[in-house]
Amino acid sequence: MTIHTPVSDLPHFSLDEYDAIIFDLGGVILHLNYQASVHALSALLGQDVSPLYSQAAQAQLFDAYECGNITSQDFRRGLIELLPQNQPAYIARLNDADFRDAFDEAWSALLLDIPAQTLRLLDELKRSKQTFLLSNTNEVHLLHFRRAYATRHARAHGPFDELFHAAYYSHELRQRKPDQRIFETVIARHGLNPGRTLFVDDNPQNVASGRSVGLSAYLHPTNASLHDRFHS
Repeated sequence: MTIHTPVSDLPHFSLDEYDAIIFDLGGVILHLNYQASVHALSALLGQDVSPLYSQAAQAQLFDAYECGNITSQDFRRGLIELLPQNQPAYIARLNDADFRDAFDEAWSALLLDIPAQTLRLLDELKRSKQTFLLSNTNEVHLLHFRRAYATRHARAHGPFDELFHAAYYSHELRQRKPDQRIFETVIARHGLNPGRTLFVDDNPQNVASGRSVGLSAYLHPTNASLHDRFHS
């Protein structure tokens, strides 16, 4: 089920207070449905994978993958090795490209779409503010997302990363939120004034970490309207 928060419950941002804005991707710009991946992987692997993965608490394997410390094939194998049943049979199938593709599709099922008004907002904000993307993600999800975005939106809005002055992905930086260092990296690279920089994320731990380095960090309800936080 997709989570939505009523517009009336959301505070609005005053852009005059900020020179720069750092956005999370999933749950803020891109809508997510975590259960879709749980269900798809469970169906593919013939058993419940929900104890292994959730937004709130991930197995260490997922964190390692988001930090770029393991390959996509390592991740696939590692997830199968966490299963309680039929590990050898599924590990053997990792040599089959069709099975790997099916695994990646199931793993990416949580990625939904970006609302059209959010894309228009990002176009608008880039003209008046420094805007950045800072996302915890992984190789498979980023490839899947970029393909879907290119098909649906690139003609109207151009390449996704060009919606921002710079886009940062955890597996490429080899750092992930809520580690303070990932915020310090972005701040240092662009000479940002943390007190004049708005950070928007839907994860409370990430918001707390952003605040700890001086950012004006706000918790955005997952899949709530981003457009309506900037427009009354």
